Amino acid sequence: MLAFDLLACDRPGGRCWTIRAVTPETEIGGETQVCCFTNGNLINGGPMRLLHHHTTTLDYRREFGLPLVPFTNFNTAAFVHRSGQPR
Repeated sequence: MLAFDLLACDRPGGRCWTIRAVTPETEIGGETQVCCFTNGNLINGGPMRLLHHHTTTLDYRREFGLPLVPFTNFNTAAFVHRSGQPR
C-alpha cells in the first residue's frame, strides 16, 4: 500500500465535508466515531478557506448558491517585516 492510499475515503468531496447527525467516520486504525448532533445542526469539516485562485470551486459555490462566510485573519501580535524597515 502506498502512503497516499491511506488518504482515500469512500465518500465524494475530498476536504469538503459537511458533518451532520449520525455521520460516521472510521479512523485508519479501525475505530469508528458517530456524530451525535441534534438533527438540523451541522459543522463543515473542511475546507477552511477558499482562495481567490480556486476558481472552479468558487464557480460551483455560485452555481449551487452556497454562502461564503468571511474569515478574517486578525492577530494583534503579528507584524510585517520588510527588509531594512523596523518592525
